[in-house]
Amino acid sequence: MPLEKFLVFIIDDDVTMRSRLKEFINTRYPDATIDVFDTGEKALMNLHAKPDVILLDYHLENRPDGSLTGIDILKRIKQLLHSVPVIFISASDDPQISADIIKYGAFDFILKDQDALKRLEIMINNATGHLSLKKEIATQKLFNTILVALLVLIIILFVILQFT
Repeated sequence: MPLEKFLVFIIDDDVTMRSRLKEFINTRYPDATIDVFDTGEKALMNLHAKPDVILLDYHLENRPDGSLTGIDILKRIKQLLHSVPVIFISASDDPQISADIIKYGAFDFILKDQDALKRLEIMINNATGHLSLKKEIATQKLFNTILVALLVLIIILFVILQFT
């Protein structure tokens, strides 16, 4: 079951694509919070918000000012938030791109074509479902730890009462 409320970062230098992705996510996931960035650098400065899913354009404009590429951004995200799912989006169907992004830790790759939004919905559901499951497991582990601690306490109290 996917998370109901989650934070999505959209990193794309194309204003039309950013708008289209944001609109799509708002429509499909009305409880999602969406932050959009036109550069990877701006997104990196906001990672403290701990997004649940990141959509990242492969071909971020590599300007002469030294702006980072999509792969550079992925590497930095994974250094800082290694478990956040990063879904790459690209118009290029070069198999080497797919191989590179998976090698550096991307959750998946979506080709910008007529099926991109359908695939994006599936990937977001998979990513948020995975996060939801991890949260449920963490909650269950905490609950189990508390139960074991209570059981140990009861046994200790029982032993103490037996000898007094």
